[in-house]
Parts: sequence; C-alpha cells; structure tokens
Amino acid sequence: GCIVMDSVKIQVKRPPIYIPNSFTPNGDGMNDIFKIQLNGSDLFQLKIIDTDGNVIYTSRDTAEWNGELAEGIDAPRGVYFYTLEIERAGEVSMITGELNLFR
Repeated sequence: GCIVMDSVKIQVKRPPIYIPNSFTPNGDGMNDIFKIQLNGSDLFQLKIIDTDGNVIYTSRDTAEWNGELAEGIDAPRGVYFYTLEIERAGEVSMITGELNLFR
C-alpha cells in the first residue's frame, strides 16, 4: 500500500543561433523578413551576397534583411548567400549558407 512519487526537471536549451533558409517578402505578414535569431552573441556582422558574388546588404545593427537592395528596390527572387561573423567572449566564428528568396 505504499505510493512512490518522483519528479524530474527537464531544461530544453535553444540552439545558440537559428538561421532560416527561406523567406517570402511579399507583405502578407508571414516570413516577410530573413531574420537570424542570435542568443548570447556579443558582436556580429551580416552580409547578403548575390549569385554574382556582389555584397548587396551589410548590417552590424540587426541580423535581418527585408529583401531590398541598397536602392530600396526589391531584390529578385532566387538564391542568395549569407555570411555571419560572430564574436563571443573574444572568439570569432564565421557561419555561411544559402538563402532562398521567394516572391
């Protein structure tokens, strides 16, 4: 007639960085911005590069891109590349990848 109870505390940790691989800047309120979620990063620099190797966007203020070129013109749909340079506790790392822009 003895009942034994126990509990376990589980902590789920988020990955330190989340980078989407696609976005649709069409104004519908869903996935309109390519936004990298940085957790615990000290400094960063984001660059968006077109398929010709031209850097079309750079930011040190925000880890997101709205799909516009520097002139305020919509970037055409297609594949782009990103580089994300992160400095944490004095250690610098570089993350690169592909990004699909759908319109």
